[in-house]
Amino acid sequence: MHYLYEVPWFSSGRAHEALGRIFGSWQISGSVDAQSGQPFTIRTGVDTVGTFATAFPGRPNYNPGGILTKDPATGDLRTFVIPINGTGIVTAPLGQNGILANSMPGGGNLGRNTFRGPSFQNWNFALMKKISFKESRQLQIRGDFANLWNHRNFQNPVAMMSSPAFGQNTATLLTDSRQIMLSAKVKF
Repeated sequence: MHYLYEVPWFSSGRAHEALGRIFGSWQISGSVDAQSGQPFTIRTGVDTVGTFATAFPGRPNYNPGGILTKDPATGDLRTFVIPINGTGIVTAPLGQNGILANSMPGGGNLGRNTFRGPSFQNWNFALMKKISFKESRQLQIRGDFANLWNHRNFQNPVAMMSSPAFGQNTATLLTDSRQIMLSAKVKF
């Protein structure tokens, strides 16, 4: 959503000419971008299917009664915990050494893009004041705020069960800190 609004305070009338110069000619604008989380697929990280296609490791089995612990701070899948010992919401066979095994002919039954990562929202805002000196001359003072609410937007977490970082969010933030830019422009 994009918006632009000319604040109507003291925009006309000579009775308040001094107040109009101070409080008139303000404009607010901005944009809001909000999206649900991006889908992702949990994969085993090993050749559980037995095709030797290491670029596309197999998917695990879905366990409807299994454990899935979402991120405690946000309640979404920014980070998550799924035990790989067979009690998790996704399961794959383990070898004698407790490491995921290459022994799942036909692959798992977990669907593609079954999970959704953290949502995304970004609010940008601008406040501008126009000051007219003559008909042909104008000063514009502006403040732009990128990521107004200082909301951190995360990428999807690590979705490879064989990774030590499985369920953690190790990627670079999509948006980080608020940025403020102040500017002035003379129009003539």
